[in-house]
Amino acid sequence: MQQTKKITYRATPVWAFAAAAAFILCAGLIYYWYTTSKSNKAAVTRLNSSINNTRKSVTSLSGDYSDNKAEQARADANKVRASMMTGSEADAFITGLRPTWSVLARSENPTEEFIKRHYQIARGSAPVSVWPEVLALFNRLKEIDSLAVDSVDIQTIGDSRKREFSRISLSLTVYVKNPE
Repeated sequence: MQQTKKITYRATPVWAFAAAAAFILCAGLIYYWYTTSKSNKAAVTRLNSSINNTRKSVTSLSGDYSDNKAEQARADANKVRASMMTGSEADAFITGLRPTWSVLARSENPTEEFIKRHYQIARGSAPVSVWPEVLALFNRLKEIDSLAVDSVDIQTIGDSRKREFSRISLSLTVYVKNPE
């Protein structure tokens, strides 16, 4: 006679696994809700602070702030237009620089209102004692409203006891009245 052995498996019911999964899912959702609400509160606080700071900045501005800036820009533009040189005056000014400075005309761009002329002026090797002359040129250029100094390049050579300028160059833009 053959004997049969009966094996009984004790397994946790499926509902226990489902309950554990539901518990973990609920805990995760609660944690997610808590962290997002906390970060949302912080974001709302930062946003309200930013809005209040912007409101204070805007109320501290004078009512005619932008109008004043626009008027100033118009006045500056009119001042430049009034002080623009004619073509012959610009040529005479550039020719006046020629004894000590070499002048190179770079380009000329005409527009409806004016002609924009680009020049490169340079001076070769010179002792440091010419610095007052260079400063005088800078002051002269500063007084001309229709002239813009685009760049200045000063190169020196020598040691500290005997220093010389090897090259001084300026890039200029002169705004000239259109002939009418």
